[in-house]
Amino acid sequence: MKKEQAKKYIEEQLNEGDNLIGFFQAVSPPKIWLLLIIGPLFVLSMRTYFLAVTEKGISFHKLSLLGKFKEHDFFEFGDIENVKIG
Repeated sequence: MKKEQAKKYIEEQLNEGDNLIGFFQAVSPPKIWLLLIIGPLFVLSMRTYFLAVTEKGISFHKLSLLGKFKEHDFFEFGDIENVKIG
């Protein structure tokens, strides 16, 4: 997906009165144990997200295997108790 398309979609999904600060793409690693079961198709277990940081919180936009936006979740900064990056 092109950066301009993603930005347009993310801006359309913003809550009223919220402003986009920035966004980036994140990919979860594939589950290695699936390599033993389904071979090279284990890469299908990877998930792709666009994370958007706004003035009020963080939006997670999940993409389907075909690269289309599928799900959207928003968390206000006050609702976030802890973060694990890895």
